[in-house]
Amino acid sequence: MSEREWIHGQCVGCPVPAECARRCPDLLEDLAALRLGWLPGGRLPAKPEDLAPLIDHTILMPEATRAVIERACLDAVKWGFASVCVNSSWIATVARELRGTRVRPCATVGFPLGAGATAAKVAEARDAAENGATELDVVINVGLVRSGEAIEARDDMRAVVRAVPGVTVKAILETCCLSQENKARAARLALDAGAHFLKTTTGFGPGGANLRDVALLRKIAGSGAGVKASGGIRDRAFAMELLKHGASRVGSSASVKLMKA
Repeated sequence: MSEREWIHGQCVGCPVPAECARRCPDLLEDLAALRLGWLPGGRLPAKPEDLAPLIDHTILMPEATRAVIERACLDAVKWGFASVCVNSSWIATVARELRGTRVRPCATVGFPLGAGATAAKVAEARDAAENGATELDVVINVGLVRSGEAIEARDDMRAVVRAVPGVTVKAILETCCLSQENKARAARLALDAGAHFLKTTTGFGPGGANLRDVALLRKIAGSGAGVKASGGIRDRAFAMELLKHGASRVGSSASVKLMKA
């Protein structure tokens, strides 16, 4: 865009950014697409470089060193990935490394179990946002969903969403641990809580992303929320199939491989 620059998914350079609807109505659709992960017009990537803006470059192994985190940031900027997603203790480092680029700093919250106290999740979310996170991947309380306590699970997620206004929240449903009925229930409660994305799995559970789950989440999300496929995505062909089935963002620790394959 000739007169605008996009930093962390935000339009900067406009003298009156709060008046987007009046000044630039033609850009609202593309701005929503950027936030939720779609390419403008909803088209599928035709080339590897078109896939890059839909990828969350993920470094979540507990043994990751500072050097590994910093290298991930360099790779993300080089390829133009959507974000670098890390455990929250590293988010200040990631935010610093990505400053002035279009790649978003993303932190996990309640990862990978989602079973911590709500207050702990809220504190982690606020700390991550204060340290530069513009996106958060938050694990729902899977045990509450499986217990039939949907309201309690919703309120747990809602507390996090409300604690970080302006931050994009992706609700990790850990679909590999849920029945079909509970997948749908978890998706709906996450949306009711205000989550901006429905995400399949942490990648640390008994299973990862699959086409059936992505299609289900897209059906429930409609066009009002993003769907992030994550867990076991290690080749471009699978990533493309997930996008065809409704994913608008892909999380992978093999992001560079997806680009080179």
